Amino acid sequence: EKYRTTTGAWPADAGPGWVPESLKPSLPSETSFLHGDYQFDWDYWRLSDGAERFSRQSEIAAFSVIAANPFLRHDIVRAMGSRRLNFTVGDRVTFVLSDPDSPIPSAPAAYETVRPVPPPPQAPSNRRRHHR
Repeated sequence: EKYRTTTGAWPADAGPGWVPESLKPSLPSETSFLHGDYQFDWDYWRLSDGAERFSRQSEIAAFSVIAANPFLRHDIVRAMGSRRLNFTVGDRVTFVLSDPDSPIPSAPAAYETVRPVPPPPQAPSNRRRHHR
C-alpha cells in the first residue's frame, strides 16, 4: 500500500516466487518470495466492464501464499485475522489489498504516525491528610 501511495499505481503482476521488479527498491535486499515450505505470489489484475474503449477500468491487487501444507495455510489465515479479505483456492491463500472500489489512500491519512494518548491528569484527592 505504501508503494501505491507513493507511485499512484500497484506493481505489475509477477509469477509465484518472483518479487516484482518495480517493488525491489522498496524492499530489503534480502527479501525473497521463495521459501522452503511456501512461496509468495504478488497478484495484480486489471479489470474491465466491457470491451469498449470507454468501459470502466478497475483493478485488484492481492498477495498470495502458496503452501502445500494445509495446517500452514490455516495458521497464516489465522495470524492475519480479519485484517484482510482472503480466500483459499487449492494450495493458495490470497489476501486482497485493493478491490475495484478501493480509492488510492492519501499518504498522510494512510501512514501518519500514531502517537500514544497521554493519560489524563490526576484529579486532586478528596481525602484529607491527617497531620499529627
